[in-house]
Formats: sequence, structure tokens, C-alpha cells
Amino acid sequence: MVIYFAKINLNSKHIYDVYDNKLKINHILEELFSCLKDGEVYVKSEFSSNGMELIQKDTTYTMGIQEKKNYCIRGYVFKKATLHAKKYNAETKRLEMRNVDSDEAIEFYFDVLNETVGFTRANRLGYKMFIEAFQGLIDNAINKHCKEKYKFNIELLTEGMNIEEIVYELERIGNIQTLNFRIQPPNADSELMAEINRNAENTLEKFNEAKLASKSVILTSSSTLGLNIKSREVQNQLKDVAGIHSKLDMKTATKRGYVEVSAIDQFGINHSTKSSKPITKRITDIIEFVEACKEVIKAESGKGTDNVSGD
Repeated sequence: MVIYFAKINLNSKHIYDVYDNKLKINHILEELFSCLKDGEVYVKSEFSSNGMELIQKDTTYTMGIQEKKNYCIRGYVFKKATLHAKKYNAETKRLEMRNVDSDEAIEFYFDVLNETVGFTRANRLGYKMFIEAFQGLIDNAINKHCKEKYKFNIELLTEGMNIEEIVYELERIGNIQTLNFRIQPPNADSELMAEINRNAENTLEKFNEAKLASKSVILTSSSTLGLNIKSREVQNQLKDVAGIHSKLDMKTATKRGYVEVSAIDQFGINHSTKSSKPITKRITDIIEFVEACKEVIKAESGKGTDNVSGD
């Protein structure tokens, strides 16, 4: 069994109050902990057409909390959906489409103060679906139970990539038709946050002035040969995303989801730093799940180990 991990980042105007020392990040996280309730529901609606009518498909995700203490939450995310499957009808001797209920469950361990959730996977509930569902559950909980309407986003926790590794991968992919650079304000560890409190520096000051949740720059190719990765424009964009703050290195920024560089090649395949080299932990028995999550969170957290609890 493989455990994946995701980083929860504050992504609303409140992050700038944290930078300006008007708010403490832990105060916001403690409020988030209080807002998350057993039974919280998130419904994702998708629409498709059969050529004659518009069909709505709803997938319901429910949070089931097993344990909630010391700012850590252990529980399950349950997925309920309806599958359209073929079933043989003995009377008509034909295959007919039937609606079949499909339920899945993923166990999670959320260390709120360390902004990290560990989770398993299921056959029809992979890590991308879990991250989307968990973000939806958090958003709904905040809207229902929190006075302040905080906004978070969630990214898969990866090993991260430095500039040299990113350039190497872009050149290896070749024939890149679209290149996307995205930056968001970092939810920094205590050391970096202290530096930002003292001096946010140029990029974050401009973000604060504009009240940006994120910034994206998209480059598209006019050539069938793709973008020139060595060009000044591409190199300047790489320099910009690497320059959020002088105390924040690129590997950490991509690791925690503050920076994403993604490329679409000639075949339409998307390559992204946010899904490259995810941090995982393999266990042989589900009984090891919580301790394995604590171990990885303790190793990967940039805020120290005091918050890793649950005992």
C-alpha cells in the first residue's frame, strides 16, 4: 500500500496579513481545524451530452472523521457515484446499459498545523480526485462554519526540482507547444516567514499590492518545432518564478506547490512539476498508516516537529 501526501496552502487575501504580521498562520489553521466536521459533504457535478439531451452526473464526497485531537484529524473520504455499465438481459438477450452505484473510500491523516495530509488511494479514487475532493470539503466547511472566508488550495507534495532539473526536463521533452509558469504566495516555514515579515522583497510586495492569489504566464509556440527553451523569453520566465524571495530556493518552491512549471508537448501530453516525483511511503498493513504519515510529515515539514502529534 502506498501513501501519498499533499500540501495545504492558504491562498486568500489573509496570507498578506500574515506577511504584514497582522495575523498568525497558526491562528488561521486552528480555526480551520475547528471548522472541519464529521459528515461534511462536497458534490462535484459534471455534464455530458448523448446527442439528444444534457446529462448531469453528480459525485458525492463525504468526510468521515474517526479521530480529531491535537490539531490532527484521522478519517476517511467516501466517494459515492453512479456508473453506467452494460448488463446482459436474459429476456431480451441483449446487453443493456444500467446505472450501478459505486462507492469508494480513502483513509487520510491531516496534520493541520503542518499543513500536510497523508492519504491512500482506491481503484476509482486516485490522488488527483482525492486532492480535488479534499479541497472541496475544506472550502465547504469554511463557508459553513468559519467567520472568515479563508481560501486554501492543495497540491501534491513532491521532491521538488531546481532550475537545472527543470531546464533538463524541458529539453528532454522537446517540441513544447505550450509552456505555463505559475506562482502563488508561499505559506512559508517559520524561518522564511520571519524573513518575509522583515522584507517581503520585490515579487511578494507586488503580489500584495495587486492582491494576487496567483500569477500565470503562458507561452505558446508559433512553430511546429516548438518553443526554444534557450531563448531569452523562456529563460527570463524561469528566472522570475525562481525569484519569489531570495530565501526561498526553487526546489522548495516546487516541492510545496508555490511554483509550477508545466509543458504541453506536440502530442498534447501535459508535463508538470506538480506531479513529478511525488513523495510517497510504502506500508504493508493499514495499521501502520498513521505512524507512517507522522514519520513523513515530521521529515518533510518546514515548520519544525512540535506540531506532529496525534497521540
